[in-house]
Amino acid sequence: RHFRVLPDTGSSGVWLPGENCVRCTGAAKLPFVDKIQQGRVETFSYGDGMVVAGYELDVEIRMGDSPGWSQGIVVANNVTRPGHMRASGVLGLAVNGTAARNISVLARLRDELDARFMSFIFGSNPRLSFSSGVQLPLCDGCGLWTFGDAGFAQRTGVWLTSVMAVCLDGFPEVNFQRTSDTGAPALVDTGSSFVILRDDIFVTVADDVAAVLEACTWRGSRLLECDCPPSSSMADALPDLVVSLARAGGDIADLRVPLRSLLIDAAREGTGERSCVLMIERGTQSQPVPIVLGLAFLQHFAVGFDLHTMQVGFAKLPEPVESNLAWVMVAVAVGLVAACVVWVRSACGTACEVERDLIAKIEEREATGRLLDTDREVDTL
Repeated sequence: RHFRVLPDTGSSGVWLPGENCVRCTGAAKLPFVDKIQQGRVETFSYGDGMVVAGYELDVEIRMGDSPGWSQGIVVANNVTRPGHMRASGVLGLAVNGTAARNISVLARLRDELDARFMSFIFGSNPRLSFSSGVQLPLCDGCGLWTFGDAGFAQRTGVWLTSVMAVCLDGFPEVNFQRTSDTGAPALVDTGSSFVILRDDIFVTVADDVAAVLEACTWRGSRLLECDCPPSSSMADALPDLVVSLARAGGDIADLRVPLRSLLIDAAREGTGERSCVLMIERGTQSQPVPIVLGLAFLQHFAVGFDLHTMQVGFAKLPEPVESNLAWVMVAVAVGLVAACVVWVRSACGTACEVERDLIAKIEEREATGRLLDTDREVDTL
């Protein structure tokens, strides 16, 4: 079975829809398997409010021409608040975190298939690739790789890079050097659409955007909406968003994204008049990291990930990127791993009766919509 999944560097779990899934998308579904093959119940929660619940299962996965490997995934039977997700499931590409059977896809690729690098290229021809060797390959026409400091990523196993400052070009910067010599952690997240800034950072950047665009107002509580530039020449004259990357040697490299590419056409609520929404989202003061670099920012670069050193690199793409997001889907082929339960009837006795009772109890609870109360009940089964 073939699935189109969202590659998400912000999470490590893999889930695909089961045939009985509520609110799952896509035509391909994993067939229902006997409860004796199902693992423990798992739940994944995402920053946009989506929650996925299902059971663990061992499958064989192939991506593109890669050899297959055995992988624990979650077969989803319920998805709440799926939003506008177009993929059938999620391919988590963080190294550490919550993953079925506690082994992530990247850990498998690194340790068993000798993968050293993972790279994304967005733009008009988006693709995801893995490679070995000692250097991350350059893409055709791209600039040289610029790698951020890997200290935050090495300590957490999450794709974090180090940012020294954020600003709109020509305006005062929000500088993080006062709090740390390596700056602040920024999550490189292919699963997020927008750039997400901690509340205090967002307010500073939003005020500067309002100084160069007309009639800016709030759209809800987390997005800024302004009049669109009246001409393409005026849009081209808008300043860049500048993210200053802290590099391993202590120097700083600026990653620049044109402000015009961070504006997406919309219609004002109530009047229907054309407007432009800034693809920078207002986060909370308590969010785990102050900066999340989502697709609105990443689509301007080839983005490389070193699975050994945990460094993240950026190489500028040669072509201009318009404001429509480059949604990346990866085709994943999945085959159920054969599971065999051998009953030693002569030695079964009371244990078989207890197991039958447990299965009956769990089936009764599922029929009434009640999930298992504790992990101990799952372990017992």
